[in-house]
Amino acid sequence: MEHLKDLRKPRKSCSEKGLNNLYISSLSSTKTKVCDSVLDLVQLGFRNIELTGGTQYYEELEADLVNLKQGHGINYLIHNYFPPPKEDFILNLASSAPDIKDKTVGLIANATRLAEKLESNLYTVHPGFTRDLLPEKDGIFFRAINSNGSNKNIKEDFYRRMDFLLCEVLRQDFKIGIENLFPINISERYSFIVSPDEIFEFFDYYKDRPNVGLLLDLGHLNLASKTLGFNKLNALEEIFTKYTNKIFGIHVSENDGTTDSHGVSSCESWQIEYLCQRIDRLKEVPIVMEWHNKASKQAHRTFEKIREKLKR
Repeated sequence: MEHLKDLRKPRKSCSEKGLNNLYISSLSSTKTKVCDSVLDLVQLGFRNIELTGGTQYYEELEADLVNLKQGHGINYLIHNYFPPPKEDFILNLASSAPDIKDKTVGLIANATRLAEKLESNLYTVHPGFTRDLLPEKDGIFFRAINSNGSNKNIKEDFYRRMDFLLCEVLRQDFKIGIENLFPINISERYSFIVSPDEIFEFFDYYKDRPNVGLLLDLGHLNLASKTLGFNKLNALEEIFTKYTNKIFGIHVSENDGTTDSHGVSSCESWQIEYLCQRIDRLKEVPIVMEWHNKASKQAHRTFEKIREKLKR
């Protein structure tokens, strides 16, 4: 643990100043080792950190995260492809392939175990894809294992896998949040839970499961609304009117409606403005700034301005 001892005295944490449910994604840092990513963010003043994919596997990962938490008062969340496995694959809750199913369930079981070790009672994850993918990029997306066909039973496979996790893997009081995704284009849906109808169907399917909810990704909703042609504000109004108790987390990042670019938000962003109107309903809901590769003093100043605006 020698590499953790030279950290300068941390700044006062955001949670000490008031609003304590605002988080930053570990993918804001460009470091390939998660302990270095966390140190990067701690040095900038962040203390609430969502751990997610993009870093490499190594044996001391869990011990490092525990030591950082204890030494610097960090609050963690765990999202999707974390902790990283020894061998990369694309996590897919809706897969029909036995090996991908087993790897997906195994990673989620490991993620929820680590979450509890880090004193978190929530894990959030993508719902899955119509095709199984390889951990290598084809343009901006991962390459499909079989480009000739897609899983026509994606809905059934997703709910079957979720029901298994709820019965066999998760404790009844441990929360799991499923993230809304977005289609590539109008003809290739590619992902599951992208439209308002699919989101509402998911809510209704698990209406009697208080530990199942939504990770509401506002950037993804913006992309989906542009591609599928629905009104994102109307969709949000229905979500907040009927299903507020099913919102387990919120992702905030900026895009132009064509690419999931995970840009830094401003205080004038439509996402921040909307959350300001609903913040009284979100006191206990983690709000994560999912700004990829954007760790900097400027990003921290922007984070602080957003925190101040949200707590008014």
